[in-house]
Amino acid sequence: MNLGQYLQKYLEGDIQNKKYHIFFTGKFKPFHKGHKATYDYLKSIISQYNLNGNVYITTALKDTDFLTTEQQQKIMELSGIPSEDIINTSFGYNIPKLLEAVNGTENDVVVSAYSEKDLEEKAAVLSLPKDGIYSWKRINDLNDIKYLRPVNFVHKEFRDRGEEAINKKLSKGTGYIVVTPTINLGNIPMSSSVIRESILNKDWETVSKIVVNNEVLNYLKEIKS
Repeated sequence: MNLGQYLQKYLEGDIQNKKYHIFFTGKFKPFHKGHKATYDYLKSIISQYNLNGNVYITTALKDTDFLTTEQQQKIMELSGIPSEDIINTSFGYNIPKLLEAVNGTENDVVVSAYSEKDLEEKAAVLSLPKDGIYSWKRINDLNDIKYLRPVNFVHKEFRDRGEEAINKKLSKGTGYIVVTPTINLGNIPMSSSVIRESILNKDWETVSKIVVNNEVLNYLKEIKS
């Protein structure tokens, strides 16, 4: 599809109805109030901009010395995350793999959400590769989210470089990065490591202030007391 055809489809409304997949990627060991606040923020974007799509928690679930895979998933579900919205994958940066995980198509839009801190830590993964064909573009103005290109769109900078660049770009796909705001929920750091340390110290009062609700608190007491 060339640019003229794309614009024509857009004006006809075909692409305005494209589906959005927003991925919130992290370790979540365990999931807590800060994570839930970010998830809710991303869900609000879907509603605010009247997008056709969904938000997914993307993480590589595996057993640790502290929590099993099943326990990690259970905490997310008790925190209000539907089981179908929890994507267990180690391919958090691979656009085709992310699409496959949610039964998406190359006509859909892929967005990944990171905090500024996480984005700095993942710069090496998300930065420009040696071949100059990057997968991800940062959205600087959230109002632009309604006009994002689908995964199979090739931007002019790649089309101008010829067929080889176009094919490489199509194989990697086009995705976008949304930077999530810093969410302050009080004086206690919203940190999974603080939860783990507090549980080891039997400091359930601190745990109660970080986990999402009493259901999660009681579950942690049941499995860790």
